[in-house]
Amino acid sequence: MKVILTNHLKFRLYDRTLDLEKIRLTIVKPLLSRPGKNGSIRYQRKFEDRTLQVVGKYVSVSTFIVFTAYYLKKKQ
Repeated sequence: MKVILTNHLKFRLYDRTLDLEKIRLTIVKPLLSRPGKNGSIRYQRKFEDRTLQVVGKYVSVSTFIVFTAYYLKKKQ
């Protein structure tokens, strides 16, 4: 599968301590998936004690554009 990152996300990868392989794994084997706005999809997957959320949209059967990705805040 081809994963395309928006320019916004490319700039934020380092700040958010994101790993492209974890983003790809979240898309391919999510723990949870839910519909988002305007036809997008929200995928979630746990890594260690954190939950990564990836939001994007399929533009073809084998191409997914990632709009944003971030770790969810822990519930207190």
